[in-house]
Amino acid sequence: MAILENSIPKFSIQHPITKQTLWFRPFLVKEEKKMLTVQEFGSKEELINCAKEIVEECYDNIRSSNLSTFELDYLFNQIRIKSIGETVRAKFVCPFTGEQIDLNFDLNNIKIKGLENFSNKVKINDKIILNFRCPSYSDISEIGEKQIDYDYLIDLSVKCLTKITTESEVIDMDHSKHEQIKDMILNLTTKEFNHIIKFFENIPTYEYEYSYTTSDGTDRNIVISGIEDFFIFASAI
Repeated sequence: MAILENSIPKFSIQHPITKQTLWFRPFLVKEEKKMLTVQEFGSKEELINCAKEIVEECYDNIRSSNLSTFELDYLFNQIRIKSIGETVRAKFVCPFTGEQIDLNFDLNNIKIKGLENFSNKVKINDKIILNFRCPSYSDISEIGEKQIDYDYLIDLSVKCLTKITTESEVIDMDHSKHEQIKDMILNLTTKEFNHIIKFFENIPTYEYEYSYTTSDGTDRNIVISGIEDFFIFASAI
C-alpha cells in the first residue's frame, strides 16, 4: 500500500486569488465511485458535500468550508482535468426544444470571470467601510434554498461580513453576535445597503458559455457554472 501511495502523482496550480502554490493529486477509484453514487442517488446538498470532501482529500492543506463558491468550482475542476482529461464529451437536453445536444468542450477554456477589478471592501458612506468575504457553499446551504430577495441578501451580508473600518477603529466581526450584526445591517439606509447588494452581484464566477445550434437552425447558448454542473462532468469522457 505504501508503494502505491508513493506512486500517486502530484500536480501544482496557482491559487487564483492568493497566487499561492497548491499541490493536489488526481481522483482515486474510491472517490470516483463515491461521486458516481452521489450523482445518481444523492441530493444537491449531498453532491456539494461530496465535492467539498474530495477537494479536501486531494489537495494539501485545504479546508473546503473556507472556500468561496467559485474557488471550490475551480479547484474541483482542476482535479478532474488531471484525473480524466481536459475534454468533456457528454449530452444534455436543450431547455428550448427538448432535443439531445452533443456537448464537447475543453475544460481549460473555463475561466474565473470578474476577478480583475473585484474588491471585498464596500464603502457605504464617507466614514464607514465594510469588509466582506465571498460566500461559500456552506453559507448558502445554511441560509437555505429560497428566493434571492432582501431577506436572503440580509442573511448573506450578516454571514459574510468580516470587518468594519471607521475613522477611529477597525472592528473584527464576532459572528457569535449574529443578532447584533443583523441589527446593524437593518439600520443601514437603502442607499447604503445597495452598495452591499452590488458587492454580491459582482462576486466572481467560474463559468463557461457553450454555444450550439438546434435542429430548427437557431443558435443558442447555455452557461455551465456551479459545482452541480462540474460534478456532472467529473466522470464524463
